[in-house]
Amino acid sequence: MTNWTDLKQIQKMGVRAITSADSDEFEIGQILMDVQNGRIYAMRSTDPDSATAGRDRIYWWGYDGYINLEFAVSSFYDNQSSPQLIGSGEWKAGTALTFNAAYDNGPATAANISCGSWDSNLVLGGDFTGPVTGASSAQDTDFPAAVGNSITFQLNATKSSDTDTATTSVTFYNERCNGTSTATSLDTAGINGLSSKVVTSGKNGTFTFNPSANEYIYIAYRAALGDSTFTVGGFVGGFESRATVSHTNSKGFTENYYVYRSTNHSLAAGTEVVVS
Repeated sequence: MTNWTDLKQIQKMGVRAITSADSDEFEIGQILMDVQNGRIYAMRSTDPDSATAGRDRIYWWGYDGYINLEFAVSSFYDNQSSPQLIGSGEWKAGTALTFNAAYDNGPATAANISCGSWDSNLVLGGDFTGPVTGASSAQDTDFPAAVGNSITFQLNATKSSDTDTATTSVTFYNERCNGTSTATSLDTAGINGLSSKVVTSGKNGTFTFNPSANEYIYIAYRAALGDSTFTVGGFVGGFESRATVSHTNSKGFTENYYVYRSTNHSLAAGTEVVVS
């Protein structure tokens, strides 16, 4: 335990002693800080109203309790859901994107947002938190080149000589398409016409269908995901050999799809199909 001799030694080392009239805690005594171990000492009395207030007890605090004064980005949002359906060409015009930021121990004194497909950074103004939108076509954002890729936005914020960055991303996948049709085969328009389309990185799952009279069950997904095994009503099989179709989705992205059709049409309502 630190005693008066230790405190005197701290003072001899040139540690600054401060007093404050801002709160009762500080009014009644003196605060000392040991710059070598970071410990702060407060001298106060158990009875602040006594004539010897501030002389009969010493409290100290170490590194286990602190107030963080470091400047940092606490949050950064692009206000977009993820994942999204991949497409071709322009994903969003600059004015269609909005960003929000918040800071610890701010405000920032300058901030901008960068993106790999932009010609120039988007400079934030005001309190540098947003919402802010792109000011020109320089911030128009194109789809990534391949399924599974992401678009990443980076916030670069400054307060005096302190800097911090934060990123937010949107990842893009294609669709798994399921549904029913009376057609005996499907082209890309037929795939787009299926009733269930889910943006996903996978193909497997358990699905329930309610085909009407003369309708087949169809399951279509990216050929890059490989072949599947089908179980219908607990029995393996029930689907024809896959067809390969060059498929263009509703956002203009084209790649090969595997299309599977049930062997029989007019199956019972509530038919369960397991894809693995």
